[in-house]
Amino acid sequence: MQIAIIYQSNDLTMNRKQFIESKGATCDNWNWSWSFINEADRFVVFGSWDRYDDGEQALIFSTDWENYNGRKSSGYKQSREHLRLLEDEGYKLKTFTMIYSEEKQDEAGEGPATISDFTPVLIDKELIRRGNNWFAVTSSNPDTNIWTDSELDACVRTYLWMLKAETDGLKPIKSKIRKALLAGPLSHRSDGSIEYRFQNISSVLKERRETWIDGYKPAENVGSSTTKKISDLIDAYHQHRHARRLNWLVKALPQEAVSDAVTSLISGSKFEYAESTDYDLVYHGYPLPPKKVIGYASKNYFGASLYSENFNGGANTACFNKLKESGFVIGEKNHDEAIDPESFDFREKVEALKSSSPSKPPKGNKRPNKRSQITVVTERDTKVVAFVEKRAKGVCELCGNPAPFVRSKDNTPFLEVHHIIPLSEDGPDTVDNAAALCPNCHRACHYGNEASLLRASLLQKITNS
Repeated sequence: MQIAIIYQSNDLTMNRKQFIESKGATCDNWNWSWSFINEADRFVVFGSWDRYDDGEQALIFSTDWENYNGRKSSGYKQSREHLRLLEDEGYKLKTFTMIYSEEKQDEAGEGPATISDFTPVLIDKELIRRGNNWFAVTSSNPDTNIWTDSELDACVRTYLWMLKAETDGLKPIKSKIRKALLAGPLSHRSDGSIEYRFQNISSVLKERRETWIDGYKPAENVGSSTTKKISDLIDAYHQHRHARRLNWLVKALPQEAVSDAVTSLISGSKFEYAESTDYDLVYHGYPLPPKKVIGYASKNYFGASLYSENFNGGANTACFNKLKESGFVIGEKNHDEAIDPESFDFREKVEALKSSSPSKPPKGNKRPNKRSQITVVTERDTKVVAFVEKRAKGVCELCGNPAPFVRSKDNTPFLEVHHIIPLSEDGPDTVDNAAALCPNCHRACHYGNEASLLRASLLQKITNS
């Protein structure tokens, strides 16, 4: 990741500078800073990228961020000094979430990190270092009478998710949800304290004249400070998608629940969910959206679906880690237009570039980007291939010319067995739908401007042979 902060205002009620200044903090430069200091109250504020925050820990600094485009990253030195104050001078750490945007980056992912939005709520955190990376982690407060901001945040997020699920007609299994919280961000709490905190949230919602969960009767006498914190967190949940993340629930899903979800979805169980854009889980040849699997597993296990907004997909996320732990393989979708030089999209770009008459040869890529992907393919019958090659006797069944060369492996005529009605169009893998073609004719059948005529001609020729 390269750090060069660019902030884009989205007509927010309070911009980032106003928010930080309202907390008594400042910095050297508002354009490129991602950490800030309040010397009077001795705390440091770090902005944490949403893509590097799993709800329990967030990457806030790395020595890999020192350089950008061959130059020192502007905010690096300041943030390194802020880390020193945290580690050596006893300053406290607080964070707020910044929404990462790739708008200024190229296709290779090169370019500055852009802040498209942020959550105007400070959360108390603790600092830990792992190698060259520093993380803000959920505070482990030994005083169980005092709830940390992180613990309140986890309660508010979980409560409002359950409220939405009930509104959608679902019945969250509260005992399992509390167990997940106890295994995650509320490990220092008890069942009873979580229940009471949910009642506090009901009380705040009642004061706001908003709907609350019937099973959690409002508990009166919530302290004014706690009331304000809960109210601010409710606002953040409603206003910012990333403030609805519930990764601790993803982590708590049993592997059996995930496996059952995959089996059910492949068997045809109906479950409406957003389709994936970049990745698929492929099982026995069937592709499934990874987040859909987690959402469905949550519905079956917790009694309520985890919505798409409740967790991230992508490499090293709680979602992908859970799927891999459960024995499934995830790969990038097969976007043929990105790699097939004869695809419509690829050719359209080529022709547009040719018409622009470039004066200089392009630099190209000395090290072209590579990516893994999963492709669903149809198995082919070797008996059909053997029969068709033998029938052709070394001669192309379309143009009638001998094979242009022989294979290096076995000196047999090089002809390619082509399915006249493609297997991808549910064509049969049979001898009357296959023809042995020379490479030129094979390409013409796929990409030529008379491909449809060639298909009809081949079908007639093979049928009459």
